[in-house]
Amino acid sequence: MRGCFRGNKMQTYTIADFRAFKADPDGVIYVIRDGETIFYVGMTRRGIAYRLSQHLEHIGSFFGSHVGEFIAYNHPESDAWQVEAWDREDCAAFIVPRRPEWGDRWDYEDVERRLIVELRPYLNRQHNVNPSPLPSQYRPIVDQNAIREAAGLLSVPWKSRGEDGQ
Repeated sequence: MRGCFRGNKMQTYTIADFRAFKADPDGVIYVIRDGETIFYVGMTRRGIAYRLSQHLEHIGSFFGSHVGEFIAYNHPESDAWQVEAWDREDCAAFIVPRRPEWGDRWDYEDVERRLIVELRPYLNRQHNVNPSPLPSQYRPIVDQNAIREAAGLLSVPWKSRGEDGQ
């Protein structure tokens, strides 16, 4: 499986591209990475830019996302991290219909699970019995005050497809 993760036609952007409104890719699965270090695998039905904005919205609050907090805590270096946008074609090797009668209706949740199991991203907790250790050049989330301070640098005034995700 690992050989399928590179060389596909998938679109790749940076965190900074999303923050500067330069990216709103089509896709269902997204992978946040820095080179070979994989931080997170996610799935969305509302658009990847919209989902990333949700991760970054409530940094440092009760409703905050650990993904957004990790990005904020590693700012400004995290601006250069890559976000891979996986569309249906990119996911095809991993998709298995749950029932033959569903025909072309693929289950992207299965793709997300399979990628999490294979890639062992640091931030994914579900389906990830043995997350990869965080390399020493990255700052783990340990200080909520530092996260709140970093959140001021990453306020996210954008939504890619409107507040309702359409």
